[in-house]
Amino acid sequence: MAIRKPLVLISGSLQELPSTDSIVTNGSGNSMVLEIPSGTVNGSNTVFTLSQTPLNNVVIVTLNGLAQTKTTDYTVSGTTVTFTVAPETGTVVYCQYLNALVSPVATSKSSTTLTVDRICTSQRIVVTDANALTTSVISCTVTGKASGGIDELETDPIAVNATCTTNGSINFFISSPFQFWGSYNVTYTIS
Repeated sequence: MAIRKPLVLISGSLQELPSTDSIVTNGSGNSMVLEIPSGTVNGSNTVFTLSQTPLNNVVIVTLNGLAQTKTTDYTVSGTTVTFTVAPETGTVVYCQYLNALVSPVATSKSSTTLTVDRICTSQRIVVTDANALTTSVISCTVTGKASGGIDELETDPIAVNATCTTNGSINFFISSPFQFWGSYNVTYTIS
């Protein structure tokens, strides 16, 4: 018996998919995923892992091209597919599903005072903020000088950039073409 990939509707006709790629998106930004889940097909393993979280735990599972029945033949929880009977060695397992969108972090606006403790032209200061994730976009502006100065100038041409390389921690980079020191009030937004 030949092993066949599941058929899907593409451009109005049923076609066998040539690869295991995300193939279509809906208007909400979810992608249709067809994949071979990770896990050993050896006749005793019943647990397999999907690469993404399916929307509402809805997954179409096929073994050697034959559709399986959810709750009778398998269950889904998060990225885990568990079979009631382990697929035999040589069985081709395919899973098709819409991926669940990862909810973006809500925009949070905060302010902090960054203190430069030495005369310099640039300094990195780390601030803890639980809302900061490595995927966050952080924008910031200097809103005023708390103390200190730049080479005794009245105005401070200070630039502040921020990145998050570790969840919960923001790296602020303060720089100026002139030497500066002191404390600066910074407002930042995490989105």
